[in-house]
Amino acid sequence: TGYVLQSGSSAGLYSDGWVAPEVKLEIAPQAPVSSLVFRGYRPDFMPPGRLSITVNNTVQARVSLGKQHFEVPVKFKTPLQETLHVSTLFEPESGANFVDQGRELAFVLLELRALHPHGKHPGL
Repeated sequence: TGYVLQSGSSAGLYSDGWVAPEVKLEIAPQAPVSSLVFRGYRPDFMPPGRLSITVNNTVQARVSLGKQHFEVPVKFKTPLQETLHVSTLFEPESGANFVDQGRELAFVLLELRALHPHGKHPGL
């Protein structure tokens, strides 16, 4: 959500909300973006692990994820308006990813929210 559009191709996103251990996508801001917030969920049966979030080739966050809902904010020093090349990498502690219906799965992505500086919305 926010004033952004997906641009170009993506990899690792499934239509049912699940994501693969590695995700890549491009986001075109329609207004300057001051931060991104990743909200997701990991069911009880999945092993814990670490999630890395990279934007424009710079690692912005590394967090441990267990079996719960999570929210990971990625704040930028200055608002970004160029295309954002976003990737995530989930590495389970057990060394093996969860597989269901032939897909390696990391978590359910509930929302990828773009936040904007106050008053920096299109049309304002």
